[in-house]
Amino acid sequence: MKKLVLLILFFASFNLESFCQTKANESVEERLVRVEESVKNLDKRVDGLQTEIRDLRLEIQNSKMENKNQIQSLREEVKGEIQSLREEVKGEIQSLRIEMVTLFGVILAGMFTLFGFILWDRKSVTKPLAKDIKDVSEEL
Repeated sequence: MKKLVLLILFFASFNLESFCQTKANESVEERLVRVEESVKNLDKRVDGLQTEIRDLRLEIQNSKMENKNQIQSLREEVKGEIQSLREEVKGEIQSLRIEMVTLFGVILAGMFTLFGFILWDRKSVTKPLAKDIKDVSEEL
């Protein structure tokens, strides 16, 4: 009887061991399936993120090009404004030069007129004196 019980226990342990291995294999397989599904989901998310990154890069490049174009147009506009201001300043300087020459001419004309007047005045003042001196010298 002991042998029979030992024999039953021996076969039962083999069946129990194979039963446990089957259960363990099923749970491992289920875990592997879940891991594979999560890896696939992660791959999809990574692919989505990569496409978003690509789209953002393209958007950034487009905005860079737009900014470059805007900067270039602003540069051209500023250059035009600077050129027009230069022309305006040149015109103002030219008109100031003309005014300075005119005023200098007026001042010189005034000085020559004054000098002429002084000479005329001295001659007119000295003429009667020369006449008086001549008269006095004749009398003497």
